[in-house]
Amino acid sequence: MIARISRLGLTASLVLLLAGCAASSAQPLAASPAPDVRVQQVERQAKAIGFDLSAATKRGAYQNTVAVGGGTESFVRRTDSLTYIAGDDRYGFGEKIGVFAGSDAALLARSQAVLVELGVPASEISRVRIQHEYGRVGQFDAATGTVKAEPQQLLNRIASFRRSIGTIPVFSSYARVGLTQSGGVGMLRVHWPRIDAQTLKSAQALQARVRQGFKPPAVVGARPETVAAGIVHSPAAGEVMDVAAVIRVIYRPTNAQHGKKPVRLYDASGRSVPEPRVFLKPPQPPQGTRAAAKSVPSRN
Repeated sequence: MIARISRLGLTASLVLLLAGCAASSAQPLAASPAPDVRVQQVERQAKAIGFDLSAATKRGAYQNTVAVGGGTESFVRRTDSLTYIAGDDRYGFGEKIGVFAGSDAALLARSQAVLVELGVPASEISRVRIQHEYGRVGQFDAATGTVKAEPQQLLNRIASFRRSIGTIPVFSSYARVGLTQSGGVGMLRVHWPRIDAQTLKSAQALQARVRQGFKPPAVVGARPETVAAGIVHSPAAGEVMDVAAVIRVIYRPTNAQHGKKPVRLYDASGRSVPEPRVFLKPPQPPQGTRAAAKSVPSRN
């Protein structure tokens, strides 16, 4: 009997971080507290949302990240952003702590309460939906060399949230919550950085530019499908947090065999805006200088 189950695992960066790390706060963690204080804050946040860290064996801080975990569970937060990555290996269909069996409405309500507890403003939560995970069991017949598949079945449901600040969509922000059978948190992905007032003002100006008839630049082999002004920022795993107001254009390929839709970011004049950074670039040597030659011992 073979079971094929889609699992939501921790990212490689999370695992590496934990390997190197020998009442909930609704505000971003300060950079000044000692690592042990920040770890205690994160542990309190995990407990407040029903995430079990009782078996955690590793805890610590590294650069802009605090992590607690080991064993079956891991809970990580960026200190410069409202960003969380958490998961428990016992969570999932057929696993020890199972998956939530209540109604979709109960799943969404409990998940939204978790986000608010972590500091996500309820007024910014938009585009709420349920993501379904399906699986199938099959039996291999050695005599005929064929596999008989059973009907597909629902394995899990994940509450998914997108973000808008007023009328401004924040394209890069998201939250996903998976609940255990008892209603605790089994999986958590939240990336909700702070957006400053100037960036919001710039995004509003770009929305006005789109309403006035912004014409997207041409892309070879594709035509504009959607044009919208909003905000983008750096991804969850990284060293920096760039935030920018942009006009995002999604193009539809003119050739049906090309399935991937190009996405481009522009300013009000139609100039390309670079993707937000993930890592800091290493310092470059000054122009016109050369690296010092290594001294090689004489063989004479």
